[in-house]
Amino acid sequence: MDFAALSKNIAEKFPRLSPQLQRAARHVLDRPDDVALMSMRRLATSAGVHASTMVRLARAFEFSSYNDFREPFQQRLRVRPADYLARARDLQARGAGGEMPGLLQEVLATSVANLRETFQANGEARFIACAEALAKVRRVYVVGLRSCFPVAFFFHYAYRMFRNNAVLLDGRGGTFGDDLRAFGAEDGIFAVSLEPYADETVRAVDYAKDRGGTTVVVTDSPVSPLAKNADHVLIVRGESPSFFHSIAAAVAAAEALIVLMVAQGGRAALYTIEESERQLGSFDAYWHRTRKKRAGPSGREWAGRPRAASFSARSAWTCRWRRAARAFTSSMGRANATSTPPVAPPFPASGTATPTCAAPSRNRSTSWPSPTPGSSRRNRPRRWRTS
Repeated sequence: MDFAALSKNIAEKFPRLSPQLQRAARHVLDRPDDVALMSMRRLATSAGVHASTMVRLARAFEFSSYNDFREPFQQRLRVRPADYLARARDLQARGAGGEMPGLLQEVLATSVANLRETFQANGEARFIACAEALAKVRRVYVVGLRSCFPVAFFFHYAYRMFRNNAVLLDGRGGTFGDDLRAFGAEDGIFAVSLEPYADETVRAVDYAKDRGGTTVVVTDSPVSPLAKNADHVLIVRGESPSFFHSIAAAVAAAEALIVLMVAQGGRAALYTIEESERQLGSFDAYWHRTRKKRAGPSGREWAGRPRAASFSARSAWTCRWRRAARAFTSSMGRANATSTPPVAPPFPASGTATPTCAAPSRNRSTSWPSPTPGSSRRNRPRRWRTS
């Protein structure tokens, strides 16, 4: 039996234990490192019980001896060093020893184990109960701080796609408590926190419970400070070979609640999701390939730019020559009627000042005449683009 399974078993049987065994059980769950490192007598003294109580606690959970009872706690300590710095040093030592590929495989294996154990330990009934509780409240206050903020933000973002009664408690400008001022008995709170627990998250859950609201929490221990006042608790596993705990299982739990609420949301959820998509589309919130393209002056594909912008991007001498080309075309028509040869438009004199315009556009399919007066194209008839 590993530590997670043992702690779950202790939490489930905790109400049926004698007062002395309850004191010992609470102590071992609150101080798992002491169980792994201290002797039985020292641990019993720190818990305020007799040493024989620790033996009876081990037998209450079907262990033949106290040493067998302590083994899951020692295994937990081997997998997860005591603090961030110790874990980081352990990672560097393993990296220097050529274990880099093994670390990647361990991250994958640990993440898969976290997900599997989270869903198996909680069961379908507990997930469904949490989703139903959140669906019934008037407003849902969502809180998750520090490393758990991504979990809370994801839940709040996805939840608002199909319901409009969510409040994200992020404490901007120091207004964390202000946002809870309107919390009432018809409201509910969804809180996420893993060890080390954020103090404001714990206080938010306590405040919601005092106001008679519904509390749904995602945490990593059945005896965490969030779980003691919660109506519904989802226990997630956050083990990781990294120096920091993993939030993958917590994100998966939040996603599972969203799935269940949408599945039971009926036509109202579908209508709200449709409206959300339409509103995001009006703001072009997401990049997509369906934007219409059209051909510019050069024949190339271009999109999103007004046609007039390509004209205004040309230099002043180009615009003047286009006007001259239209005049030349008009004179050709008159020449056909009067048999008078037309005169080609004169080239601008060298050094003539031209007004400043935007840089020439790259979208040109023809080469416009060079501004050099001695160009060989100066008096050569040609077809002019007038479009």
